[in-house]
Amino acid sequence: MTTTLAAKIAREYGTPCAVIDMDRVERNIARIQKACDDAGIANRPHIKTHKNPTIAKMQVAAGAKGITCQKLGEAEIMANAGIDDILISYNLLGDEKMAAARRAAGEGQHDGGGRQFDRRRRPA
Repeated sequence: MTTTLAAKIAREYGTPCAVIDMDRVERNIARIQKACDDAGIANRPHIKTHKNPTIAKMQVAAGAKGITCQKLGEAEIMANAGIDDILISYNLLGDEKMAAARRAAGEGQHDGGGRQFDRRRRPA
């Protein structure tokens, strides 16, 4: 059965069309952040569920320590969107990828293993 909203979306935007219930997203972000806060653990959500800088910024604004990305390209997009605490959860191999990580981090700010960069802290 097609709902009135689904019919309106199909008529106005065509199909297929991704539709996000932002009220639900905000509630879920708040719920997960509260669970982490109550447990005394840092939240570093993985962007694989949304791959969206706006939603990642909402997670950080809600209290997440930072975000986690699997690939360097994802991290570059998030860094370019202004997110400054990014964990790359996969090894970066090769000079080209390490140089790209340094560029995304604001030059030279990586842990040597290429696993994390943070624009706010410089390595010792």
